[in-house]
Amino acid sequence: MSYPLAKLPPLDLVRGFVAVGRRMSITLAAQDLHVTQSAVSRQIRALEAHLGV
Repeated sequence: MSYPLAKLPPLDLVRGFVAVGRRMSITLAAQDLHVTQSAVSRQIRALEAHLGV
């Protein structure tokens, strides 16, 4: 199945989502990614918007 690249979410948003899923915590995910908690929250919000959820 082919999926247009233009519809794929940016990789940094996916990384934030995966980090939160692995650690089950935005705080711990932020520490792992070396960014602030608010940056991870913005990544999750942007991913939701991109996917239309």
